[in-house]
This record gives sequence, C-alpha cells and structure tokens, in this order.
Amino acid sequence: WMFHSDYCSSATQFIAQQVLSSIVLRLSTTANGILLITPIKAEEFLRRGSYSEPSVSNSFSYSVKRGRPVLYHILCHDKPGSLQTRLDNREAHLAVVKALGDRLFAAGPLLNADDEMIGSVLIIDFDSDAAAKTFCEQDPYAQAGLFEQVTVTRWRKTLPA
Repeated sequence: WMFHSDYCSSATQFIAQQVLSSIVLRLSTTANGILLITPIKAEEFLRRGSYSEPSVSNSFSYSVKRGRPVLYHILCHDKPGSLQTRLDNREAHLAVVKALGDRLFAAGPLLNADDEMIGSVLIIDFDSDAAAKTFCEQDPYAQAGLFEQVTVTRWRKTLPA
C-alpha cells in the first residue's frame, strides 16, 4: 500500500516504485473523513512526487482521521417488559446500524439469564460527541421509546493489539 506525499525524497520514490512496480495506490481522506483508495498511473507516480509506506491495519478509517482510534461505546438498557418493542423495531434498527459500514466496530444485544435481549452495546467511530448523540436520538429503538437509559462514552481499543 502506498500513499502520495509531495514531501518525501526522490530516493524514497525510487524505492517505493521498485517495490510496487505494477500497482501504485493513492490513499487520501476527504474533508468528512472518508478514506479514498485510487490507483494511479506509473507516469503520474514519477511526475507528482514521492511515496512512503504507512503501516497497514484493519482500522484504516480510525487511524487516518485521528492518528489513533477514538471510538464511542454506547450502552443502552431497555425499559422493563419492553421485549416486544425491541422485536417490532429490530429490522429498522439493524438497517441503520448496518448502514454505518466500516465505522461500526462492534454491536450486539445485552442478554439476561434467559438469553432474552434487554439492551444494546454499540462501538462506533463518530466524528464528534454531537454526532454520537444524534445517532442515539435517531436510532429506531430510541424513537420507539425502548430505552430506559443510554450512556455514551469515548472508548479506545487497547487489547488485543
């Protein structure tokens, strides 16, 4: 994986071109934090500047935007006796969560001793506290009045590395 940088030396450019002689990719982010991966032609590689190798991980969108992942842990507790409300709104909720794409780190229901759903845990990459709050307010479960309590906390994955 390579990314464009106008500030690397020509020696780095030459080495990078030798390592990836057939495919060169440019990684960039848009103003709203979307990661773009685009192939570029070898001629453009030589003309536009040099390249360097970033570390590759499965959390590109997190580390590109902030340098280090800062996610939001959302803990939701259902109102007692509201399982039917959860079931009635589950498909709409899952559609909203799935639409998050790679911004979703983890999600799933809390379970009681009888394996009945009694709440939710979501870990999601948001751009701000306000965006996390808005998501929680617009979640179909919240709109249906399912939750007794919702707690949103900044969270950072430490282990496993």
